Amino acid sequence: EYHMSSDYNINHRTYKDLHSPNEEWQSQTVSIVNRSEIMGRPLAVMLARKGATVYSIDVNSILKFQPNGRLHRCNPDTTTLATCLEESNVVVTGVPTMDFQLPLSNIGQGTTLINVSEFPNVCEEMLLTERPDVKYIPQVGKVTVAVLENNLMNLKLEADQRRNQQ
Repeated sequence: EYHMSSDYNINHRTYKDLHSPNEEWQSQTVSIVNRSEIMGRPLAVMLARKGATVYSIDVNSILKFQPNGRLHRCNPDTTTLATCLEESNVVVTGVPTMDFQLPLSNIGQGTTLINVSEFPNVCEEMLLTERPDVKYIPQVGKVTVAVLENNLMNLKLEADQRRNQQ
């Protein structure tokens, strides 16, 4: 038998767990390449809320999301795609074009690299031969995209609730 209230409580608790800070993320620096409203920005907000420092990298700018809730636009003379990649423990790329290739020479040793684009933003052959220290997760599937879209909707609902409480 389906009970709406128990299902809501489980989903609400899981949502809260996803958005509560924890120690695992506090020592992490994450670069997200492509600040889309579907994947990049919501993921940056969620990871910063978990405690990570997040660089959100787009064609025209780089934003830094900090765990304390602060957000600022980075100086393009000192903060570049290369410097963000060098500083990051985790890199997520989701650039929706065949033309983009992540510069592997700037990725730090032992970094976890995740491609969520439908296109290969990473030259896998070069990565596997020249950078075996990098943990690579290639092209995640449609379920991940659906979860990311769900996260976006949850962030929107939360923002609406905060606005209504003011």
